[in-house]
Amino acid sequence: MGVALGVVLAGIVPAATAQAAGGVDGKDSTGQAIPAATQGAVAGQVVANTKGIEWTRCGGMQCATLTVPLDYANPAGGTMELTVSRRPADNPKQRIGVLVTNPGGPGVPASFTLPLFAQTLSRDIRARFDLIGINPRGTGMDMMAMCIGKPGQPAPEIDFMFPITPAQVQAQLAADAFTVALCKADTENNRILGHMSTGDSARDIDAVRAAMGEKAVNFYGVSYGSVLGATYTQLFPDRTRAVIVDGALDPVAWTGGRRDTVNQPMTARLGSHLGGQKALMSAIAECERVGARFCAEHQTIRKDWTELVRQLRKKPIELGDGTDGLALTFDSVIAMINGGLYDYEGVPDVLGMIHLLNQVATAGPNPPAAVEARAQRAYTKVERRDAANRKNRIGYDPPAPPDDEEQWPPMYAASFTGVVCDDGKQPSDPQAWVRAAKAADKAAPGFGSLWTWTSSVCAKWPFHSPGALRGAFNKPSKGGMLILNTTNDPATPYAGAIALRNTRQDSRLITVPGWGHAVLDTSGCASTIRDRYLLTGRLPVIDQHCRQDHALFPRLD
Repeated sequence: MGVALGVVLAGIVPAATAQAAGGVDGKDSTGQAIPAATQGAVAGQVVANTKGIEWTRCGGMQCATLTVPLDYANPAGGTMELTVSRRPADNPKQRIGVLVTNPGGPGVPASFTLPLFAQTLSRDIRARFDLIGINPRGTGMDMMAMCIGKPGQPAPEIDFMFPITPAQVQAQLAADAFTVALCKADTENNRILGHMSTGDSARDIDAVRAAMGEKAVNFYGVSYGSVLGATYTQLFPDRTRAVIVDGALDPVAWTGGRRDTVNQPMTARLGSHLGGQKALMSAIAECERVGARFCAEHQTIRKDWTELVRQLRKKPIELGDGTDGLALTFDSVIAMINGGLYDYEGVPDVLGMIHLLNQVATAGPNPPAAVEARAQRAYTKVERRDAANRKNRIGYDPPAPPDDEEQWPPMYAASFTGVVCDDGKQPSDPQAWVRAAKAADKAAPGFGSLWTWTSSVCAKWPFHSPGALRGAFNKPSKGGMLILNTTNDPATPYAGAIALRNTRQDSRLITVPGWGHAVLDTSGCASTIRDRYLLTGRLPVIDQHCRQDHALFPRLD
């Protein structure tokens, strides 16, 4: 909700849909009973076409499509096509089974990122598992979740990462209302929007399993993929062999919230803003600890950050002139820092950027050209790294408008929104986001608003999946669950991994003290434990700690 695979932003669903999705134990996450009829609809075991899958070669992998019900509770209500990709096991004679991967998002097409997963996995895993990528609903070209208006239709423009001023708040709420109306009116494309929950995608995984003739699934999900993995284990606990979640979210917080957070926007109750704040401040502390041989900014970085925030709250920082110039606002810098913290190898660059931007901000109306040039290079370096990561985690960007912009219809890519608004209980009053963002900013200035506002469109979202799953998420599954997390993850904070570990008594937690979004291949120790679990199907006896392979700050000389 980072590294080259996935991100978590968050998601939502209005409280009015609470009775449309049942819990796995007859109660929702607040302990309230769920109607029996609703429980049955959620637990429906409808299986899609099981005649097998015909694979064709595509881009070094194998690809196929599978027809599945649009609504598993109503198989006669229409179908849709899933795109599935496969990297066959290198040693078919010793093949163990399939390893289904999900890179997070939500909204990232897993078929696109399968080669990246293959690079992070060891030779033994590639030899003995078919690696599988299944596009979640509304991503890739599988019934793309898009809302399209009429040519020339006026649309609101948002020129900020998150609203700060009252005028910006009103602009954001107006844009949300426009998006809801746009999607509601687009009857040609909105059929998928009420069937994009994580529960629907989990059933798609099981349909692929059945079509491939597999008795059980092995699963590796990163970031939001942890919610998908947890959901699959609750719907199909007897059809799992090994389930790995890396950069874990608390699925109870994602879907319904715990007792003291049920009335908050999902993107506030997940605590990702606290993860961003902790990642930055712990990196600053580490810089100060290691000193001059490893971190050039060690003497000033804490003051740099405090002063930079103060300056940005007053006015933007101007870098460069003319068409190449940049006007860096508080919201844009917070967003860039947050993105830069996803890749732990890029964290030192984030601190260097903060230091140099503060030099410009405090140099008066005419900062020295050399200082300004260094700051612009530092910002560009972080920006390029973040752009490279985003290239691998964004499901779809609408095409650029033609020269005659007035004739281009407004378009909204709903691959993220369709999932989060289908999944989670959410306030129905848009003002709840205003209040939640203010509260979150008290604990994590800037990061609170950045994360909270990502789900504001869900307050009035009119599409809700009958297949969404809510509940305690505590049902054990065959093979259990292995949870991996860094302690300073900026998007899926360590607290989420602890919550999931406490929820699932049949799980084990591998803690990696360090930075970056998800562990992936940054710790040889964690990779060894992960691979042993996949190869044997047996969890470690106890929770364990593993170091990252490289220090956050390499030696400068």
